[in-house]
Amino acid sequence: MAAFYGGSAFVIVQIIDGTFEVMGIPAWVSRLMITFLALGFPIAMGLAWIFDITPEGIVRTAGSSTRSGRQLTQPITSNRALIAVTIIAVAFGIWGRWGSGRDAGSVMGAGFSNSVAVLPFVNLNNDPEQDFFSDGITDNILTYLHKFGDLKVIGRTSVMQYKGTTKRLNTIGEELGVKTLVEGSVQRAGDRIIITAQLIDARTEAHLWAEKYDRHIDDIFDIQNEVALAIAQALKVTLAPGKTSAAAIHRPTENLAAYEAYLRGMEADRMFESRQNLARAIGHYEEATRLDPSFADAWAGLTINHLAFRWAGYDPGDERLAKAEWALERAERLAPNSAATRMARGRYFYHGHLDYARALQEFYPALLEEPNNPKLIEYIGYIERRLGNFDRALEHQLRAFELNPKSTSTAANIAITYWALGDLKGMQEYAQAMVDISPQVAAGYYFLFRTKYAETGDVSVARAVLDRALAGVPELDLLPLYASLDNIEGRHTAARAKQRRRLDLLPPGDPTIIDVYSEIGQTHWFEGDLDSARFYFRNIMPDLINRADAERASFLREHLMTLAMHEAALAMADSARLHADQAVAQFSVAMDAFDGPMLMLRQAWVYHTLGYAEEAFAILDAALSAGLNGLKWELLNALWAQLRQDSRYPALAAKYGLEE
Repeated sequence: MAAFYGGSAFVIVQIIDGTFEVMGIPAWVSRLMITFLALGFPIAMGLAWIFDITPEGIVRTAGSSTRSGRQLTQPITSNRALIAVTIIAVAFGIWGRWGSGRDAGSVMGAGFSNSVAVLPFVNLNNDPEQDFFSDGITDNILTYLHKFGDLKVIGRTSVMQYKGTTKRLNTIGEELGVKTLVEGSVQRAGDRIIITAQLIDARTEAHLWAEKYDRHIDDIFDIQNEVALAIAQALKVTLAPGKTSAAAIHRPTENLAAYEAYLRGMEADRMFESRQNLARAIGHYEEATRLDPSFADAWAGLTINHLAFRWAGYDPGDERLAKAEWALERAERLAPNSAATRMARGRYFYHGHLDYARALQEFYPALLEEPNNPKLIEYIGYIERRLGNFDRALEHQLRAFELNPKSTSTAANIAITYWALGDLKGMQEYAQAMVDISPQVAAGYYFLFRTKYAETGDVSVARAVLDRALAGVPELDLLPLYASLDNIEGRHTAARAKQRRRLDLLPPGDPTIIDVYSEIGQTHWFEGDLDSARFYFRNIMPDLINRADAERASFLREHLMTLAMHEAALAMADSARLHADQAVAQFSVAMDAFDGPMLMLRQAWVYHTLGYAEEAFAILDAALSAGLNGLKWELLNALWAQLRQDSRYPALAAKYGLEE
C-alpha cells in the first residue's frame, strides 16, 4: 500500500504540475491538493494495517494466519505486482516532468513559477543623451521585480544586449529561457512623462497585458511601481516571504534633479570599471547627494564606487577607504536595512576589510529582500570561493548565470570555480559559453585553450582554438595568447616577435607596455638567455616599485608578488623574499583559499630561483595541500619548468598526481 500510494501520488503531483498552470487554475488549489495527498498517506497506511482487499471483498486483517479454522484467502495483489505498478507510475511521472522530447530551452523558468525578461525601454525622444533615463526606468522595474521570489527575472547585463535589436520576440525568449517578455517606451514632454508597457507571451508573441501611463513627471516612481506590480499580477507571482505589495513601493527621492544625477551615476557605474568611468560615477552620485542629502540609494552607490576605485588599484590608500566609510555612514543613517545599503555595507566589509563573514551577514539578508538579484547572488559566490567552499560558490554562480545567461563575466567565474574544483569538463563548458556570448572577446578563447592543453597536453589542439578566434578578436588581444603557446613549445623567437608586434600596436603611455616588456624578459629567461632577461627586468624595476608602493596600502597583492619575482630574477634575494612573503601574508591560505595557494605557488618560484630549493618545495607542498585542484594544471606552464626539472619534483608529482 505504501508503494502503491506513493507511486499514485507522484503521478497526480506531476499532472498538477504540468496542467494546472496552463489551465489557469489558481496555485492555492495545487497546494491544497498536494497537502491532502500528504495527509492521506498515514490514513491509507492505517487502513491497510487493519483491512485486506481480497476476492471476497474488503475484510478485517486477522490477528493470526487462520480464521474459523481455515487458511486466509490471499490478497488480490502481490508485493511484486505493487512494486511493478509503482515503478511504472514513477517512470510515467519522470517522463511527464522531464521527458517527451523537451530540451533545456523549452523548459523555461525551471524552479520558478514563471519567468520574464524586461527588454530595454525605448527612448522616444530621439535624443541619445536621454537614454540614461529610459535605461534607468528599465533598471528600476527590474529591481522591483527582483522582490518576487517565485519569478525568474533576467538580469540587466543580459537584457541590455537586446537594446535596439531587430530579433523576433520568440527568438529572444528562447535565447533568454523565459516565458514572457516586457516591452516599453518612454517619452518626456515638458513636465509630463508618457510610459507604455506591455507583457508578451515569448512563444506566441501574444499580448497578455498592456497599459499606457500619461502622468506628471513627479509620478515617475509610482508609474514604475504600478508597471512592476501589474506584471507580477498578470504572471500570478508573489513577493518574497514576509513582504507585502506595499514593500515594493520605493520613492528614493522627491528631487527629480537628484534622481537624474543618480541615473547618470548608475549609467557610468554599469560600464567597465576604468578609472574614467568610476570617477564619472562618483561625480554623479556626489551631485545626487548634494541635491538631496537624504537620498540613501545615492549614498550607497557612492560608497560602492569609492570601494571599487580603491579595489581596482586606482587610489588604494586609506583616504579613499575613509570616503567610502563616510558615504556608508550616511546611507546607514537614512535606510539601514534597505537592500542598497546592505549591498554597500557588504562591499565595505569585503573590499574594504576582507571580512568575508561580515560581508555575508549583509548579503544574505539583502537577498531576502531581492531573492532574484543576480549581482547579490554572484557576490555571495565570490566570497564562498575565497572561503574555500567551492561547491557552494558554484551553486550560487550557476544560479546567477541562470538569471543572467548573457553575462560573460559570470560564465568566466563559473569556469574559474570549475578550475578550482579540478573539473576540466565544467571549465570547458563555460569557457565555450564565454565564446558563444562574446565571440569577439579573447578571454573565452584563453580559458578554452587552457582546458584543451591541460586535457590533451597537445599544443596544436590548443592552437586550433586560437585559430578559430582570428576573424573576430582584435590582434592586440590574441598576440599574448599565441606567444604563451610559442613559449610552451620552445619557439621563443616566435614568441618575442609577437610580443614586439604587441608593443607596436599599443598606444604610447599605455600602462600595459610595462607588462609586455616583462613578458619579453620572461621569454629570454625561458630560453636561458639570463643576461637579456635581466636587462628587461632591470629597466622596468622603477615602474614595478612604484606600482607596489602605490598598492601597499590596499589588498592588491599581484604587483607586490610580480615585483618579488623580478627581484628574484635579478638575484635581489633579501628584497625578493621579503616582498613575496608580504604578498602571501596579505592573502594567506587561511584568509583566502582561492588566491592564497596561487600566491604560494609564485612564492615557491621566488625561493627556487634564489636557490632555496628545500624551502621552495615545502611552500609548494603546502600550496598543493590546500585543495585548490587547478594548481596541478598551472604547473604545466613554461614558467614552472625549472621546478619540474628539479629532482624533488617527481616525489611531489606522485603525491598529488601531477604531470611530470
